Amino acid sequence: MGFGVPPPTVTALSVSSPVVENATATITCSASDQGSVTALTVTVSGGALPNGTTSQDLAITAGPSATGSIAWTAPAAGAATVSCQATNGGFPAQYATASLAVTVVAAGQGPVIDSASGPPAPVCAGSTVSLSAAAHDPAGAALAYAWTSASGSIAATAAGAPTAAWTLPAAAGTFTATVTATSASGAASQDVRATAVLGGASGFFGALRAPQRLA
Repeated sequence: MGFGVPPPTVTALSVSSPVVENATATITCSASDQGSVTALTVTVSGGALPNGTTSQDLAITAGPSATGSIAWTAPAAGAATVSCQATNGGFPAQYATASLAVTVVAAGQGPVIDSASGPPAPVCAGSTVSLSAAAHDPAGAALAYAWTSASGSIAATAAGAPTAAWTLPAAAGTFTATVTATSASGAASQDVRATAVLGGASGFFGALRAPQRLA
C-alpha cells in the first residue's frame, strides 16, 4: 500500500457475560480495512491474558476483515476496561482503537428477587390464583424461574417463566408458595438461589412476606 491510506475500523468488540472476578471471560474483536487487517491487539486494565500480561495480539488471518478471540482472567470486582487496536498493512501502518467499559462482579453474586406477589386479598379455598415475580442478575445473565408449593398445584405459564397459576387446596388453611430465580449464565457453580415466600391466613391466601435473598 502507498501513503495516505485510511486507518482500519474496529467493527465489534465484546466480552462474554457475566464477567466474574478471578474467572475466565472471552474477549472478541473484529475489524475491517480497505486493504488488509494485519493485527488485532487486546489490552485490559486489570487481570491477565494468556501470556500473563495485560496486552496480547490475537490469532487472526490477515485480510480485509478479521476476527479474533482471547481468554481473559478477570480482575477483582469493580470497573474494568477492555480495548482492541486494529493495525493495517499500510506504509506506514495505520491504527484504530475501540474500548469497552466492563463491570466485574463478585464471585458468588447471584440473582436478586425484586418482587413476588399473589392475590392482593383473601380468596376462597380451592380457587386458582395468579402468581408473579421479578428478579435481576447483577451480571446481566438470563434468569429462569420455578414455582413450588407443598399445597395445591402450580402450573407455570411457560417453562422458566416468572408467572404461574396456583390452584389452592379445597380446604381452609395457611398455604405457602415459593419462587426461585436461577441465573442461566451457564456458570452453575457460581449460581446463588434467591427465594421469595408468599404466605396466607387461615382459609385464604393472604399477605405477602418480604422477599428474601439466600446467601
